This record gives sequence, C-alpha cells and structure tokens, in this order.
Amino acid sequence: MMMKITFTALLGFTICSASHEHVDCSAEDASPLCCDEGYFRLGVGPTCGSKKESTKFAIGSLSVLTIRVTGQDASAPKTSKKELQDMMIDVGTWYKRCSQDQFSFVPFMTTVGNLNVESGVAELELPVNMLDYRVEQIEDKVYDELMRLSGKNLKDIGYDRLVICLPYGTRYNIRTAWAMHADQKGYPSRVMANDGLDSTCRMTGKVIHELGHTLNLHHSNYYHINDPEIGVEYGDRTGLMGNAGHKFQLPQKCFNAVNLWNLQWYQEHHVSLSCTGLTDGNPKTITKTLIGFSEVHKATTTTEDVAVIIEILASDAKYYVSLNRKFGINNDVVQHADEVVIYKWKGLLKDGQDNGSVLMYNLTDLVLDGKTTWSSGQGWSITLSGISLLHDPAMARVGISCSNTPMPKELNWMSAPSVKELTITGTLTWFE
Repeated sequence: MMMKITFTALLGFTICSASHEHVDCSAEDASPLCCDEGYFRLGVGPTCGSKKESTKFAIGSLSVLTIRVTGQDASAPKTSKKELQDMMIDVGTWYKRCSQDQFSFVPFMTTVGNLNVESGVAELELPVNMLDYRVEQIEDKVYDELMRLSGKNLKDIGYDRLVICLPYGTRYNIRTAWAMHADQKGYPSRVMANDGLDSTCRMTGKVIHELGHTLNLHHSNYYHINDPEIGVEYGDRTGLMGNAGHKFQLPQKCFNAVNLWNLQWYQEHHVSLSCTGLTDGNPKTITKTLIGFSEVHKATTTTEDVAVIIEILASDAKYYVSLNRKFGINNDVVQHADEVVIYKWKGLLKDGQDNGSVLMYNLTDLVLDGKTTWSSGQGWSITLSGISLLHDPAMARVGISCSNTPMPKELNWMSAPSVKELTITGTLTWFE
C-alpha cells in the first residue's frame, strides 16, 4: 500500500506584514517563521525536525488562485477568464494522472471579502498604465490589490499558489519578449506569465513546468561535451521540466526520472544502490527488470526485482536509470522513446543552487555500437541484457555493478522470475 504523507507548501520567503517585508528562509539559521509556514527545500534551509522530512513528498493537493490582470490603459491579456479556468483544470488533471492520483493542483474556489473568485480565477484591474512598469512593480501592485479587496494579508487569503497572467508588453528586467517565470523564493510561490498574441497564459505545458518550479523542481538539461555538468538547458525533452512546448492541449508527457524520484510518486518501485562508502549491508551489484512509469499499473507482480527508477549514488553525483516508455500518460514523448536512459543530478550545491538534471546517455546506443555495457567513469557500470516492447508491460533488463568490472550480459533474462510473473503477450523485439 502506498504510504501517504502530508504535503506542505513550499515557501522560500514568508510575507510578515502588509508591507511586503520578506524573511529569508534559505539559510540554516533562518527564522523559526520559516518552519511555521511549512517551508521545505530538499537538503537546505532551517532544520524543522519531522516537518521538514515529511515535506519531501508531493502528496495531497495545493490550491491555485489565477489572476487575470488588466490596466487602466485598456491593456489586457488575450487569454480570457474562461480559457484560464479551463487551462487550470487541465493542469490539475495532468498532475493527478502523472502522480497516480496522489497529488494535484486544484482551483482556489473561495471569494474572500470583495475579492471575487470564479472557478479559481479572479480579475483585477490595476489603476495604472501597465506598460509603464516593470514586472516586479506590477507584482507588488497585484499584492496590494489582493489585500485591499480581501481585507487580509496575503498568507491569510487561503490559496497555496498564484498564477498571474499579465498583458503582453510588460517588462521583465529590460525585456518585453518574455514568456513565463516562476518564483518559489517568496510568499506566495507564484508563476508570472506575459500573455502575447500566442496566448501564452493558457499554454498548459508551460504552466505545468512553472508550477513544477514551485515544487522545487529544476530544469531538465541534455548532455553536451562542452558543458558536461550543466549541458544544454531545457534540452532534455523526456519530461516537462525540459522543453515544455507551446501547446494548449493537455500534454501526454510527465517529468523525467530525476523529478519523479524526488516527488516520490512511484516510490514502491524505486531502487537505490550506493556505490560509495559500501558496507556489508550494501550490495555491489543488482539486476532489475525496468518497466515504464506509464505502465506501472500493469505490473501485477510484487517481486522486488521490478523497478521503475534505479538510483545510483556515485562519488560525483546521483544517477537515475529508467525505461522511457512511450505509452499512455507518456505517449507524447519523442526523444529517446522506448529506450533506457541515464540521468545525472548533482543535487543541491553548497550555495543552495541546483543546476538541474542532465540526460547523459541512452543505452540503445550500445546496441548500435555492438556493445552491451556503459561505464560511467565514476566507478560503476551498467549492462543492458535486452529490451522487449511486446511484453505487456514493456520491459528492459539491466545489471548495475559498483566497480569498473561490468556485469556480464544475462543471456537468459527472459527466464527471470520477474519477467515470468509479468503478463507476456509477445517476444523480444530488439535483441537477445
């Protein structure tokens, strides 16, 4: 049975008064207010005891208030209130599907004072010429208006997240041609959108991406030899924390293995192998049958031999291995579809920054090169014994060794107990 853990909102700063005063929650010696507000940041920030530990899981729901902002100069977003309402329903549906019904963003439905909220959306007309102000100035005016209409401080209105849709042409720094950005370092955690002729505010994938930042997720990048640590930003298109696209429709693609691991939505099928500081209780090798997260509901077996994500703790970083299955809730994936992929994540650095994950390698290239083993160069290696797409669910067989000596290819991997216990509707399609 999946363990249920209460989700507490991510707050990097706390509004302490109506004057927008901020408390910095990013330091170890941060104010106790940060703990009281349910702040969490995986691995940094104040020590809040069990409260901090419990918030590493995105389980439950968070309410979102969407604001459609207009100005006295008649500037207004192209996206209508109804389109914003429909878009946020799609966002909630996406999170619900990709989390196996464990988490969702839901519309904030409560009218507070004179703040009229309809199906999660409120419309605010600011008494200013919008294009005369920078985004951060408009943001403060939005907060002032929210407090004036509701008669409450921001943190007392009751929502967990804000999505603010602005007319096109507002200036972010010195640019007017910006699309969206999120800020989880303040209360409220929020998404700002610059609604252009392409109706940016209702691009569902982009809003999902930006709300992901408010869950402390970072960009998914792609390996490049000239910048192996960070790679090509947004280049990992196996999940929406990379390039989220420009579609209005509900995306059929979730997050990559690193982000899914951190959100713990598939924790029953997580396997972790430490290749550093080994003790007698830590195996030096493992062999697992990988299935895609989008087909986990088909896994009738309870054997520990089946995994959705494998984490390898190496000396330089954490690595994550998954089968990037193109099916169901992940049917839109194109990059490395139906291949075994390896991601690298260095986690939060000492300065509290997170450069995101890097998609390092897809093991199908081994087949093209006539090989079966990939070495990380960091004291561990992985062997791919085979992939079958005609099983139901599809599966791949991998062996991981915490040494420079790779595991041999498992020639009879189709006879493994975990493979036999899964429903078989076909035979191996790629190689044996």
